[in-house]
Amino acid sequence: MLKGNGMASLEELLEQKKAIEQQIEKATREARASALKQVKGLIATHRFTAKELGFAPVAKPAAAAAQALPVMYRGPEANQVWSGRGKVPGWLAEAEKNGKKREEFFVGKA
Repeated sequence: MLKGNGMASLEELLEQKKAIEQQIEKATREARASALKQVKGLIATHRFTAKELGFAPVAKPAAAAAQALPVMYRGPEANQVWSGRGKVPGWLAEAEKNGKKREEFFVGKA
């Protein structure tokens, strides 16, 4: 209803706004559903892969082994560390070749 001055009341305007927002939501849902149907049809027709569409592969959870292991051996330089697993690092192999004992570099378990 319009008031005597030709203006709608605040309540009426809010009701109109709510009705328009509902219409927008409905139209958006319908447009999205239609677009998704078209896209799925094109993907099926042309047999696109996720990679071709620019989607990255789903990352697998990091393995427990990927976590940093505690340092068990430390060389004379700050960056010379080894967990005691895997291939013996060059700095330690070289030190052993020069007569040093591995135990000299042992710092213990974390």
